[in-house]
This record gives sequence, structure tokens and C-alpha cells, in this order.
Amino acid sequence: MDVIPCYRSEKTITTVVEEIKSEMAAKRPSDDYEIVLVNDCSPDNVWKVIQGLAQKEKNIYINDSPQYVIKEIKGSITNKPQL
Repeated sequence: MDVIPCYRSEKTITTVVEEIKSEMAAKRPSDDYEIVLVNDCSPDNVWKVIQGLAQKEKNIYINDSPQYVIKEIKGSITNKPQL
């Protein structure tokens, strides 16, 4: 699992996620990976961007509470957006 804090990364997070997905695909033949994107109280529109990424990709999870993620990283702390 890769946990990525997102702060002022509205313009770059999509590229970062694509690069991570490429790396994972090279290492694992299946979709056996998770990417957790955490909105770190960013003042830009990164939350909307990562919501869109999570809706498109089944292996991307998002969270809008960085303190909770830090405390509970070993548990199931991520959410898929409800459609």
C-alpha cells in the first residue's frame, strides 16, 4: 500500500498516481495493490481531483482526515466515494 499525502498538488497528483500505477504494474502482474490519497488540509482543489481518481480506479482510496490516517494506518481507514 502506498499512502500519499496531498497538499497543494492539484496539478501534479494525477501524474504521480499514473507513475505509481506503472511501477506497480511492472512489479505485480495483477491489480494487487492499493494507493491511499490523503487530503492534507490542502487549500487548492486537490480533494476534488482525488475524488475523481478514486471514482475511476478501484485500487485508489481517499481520506480527508490526515490525523486519523496517521493514528489508524494499520486498520481499514479509507473510503471509496459513494456514487
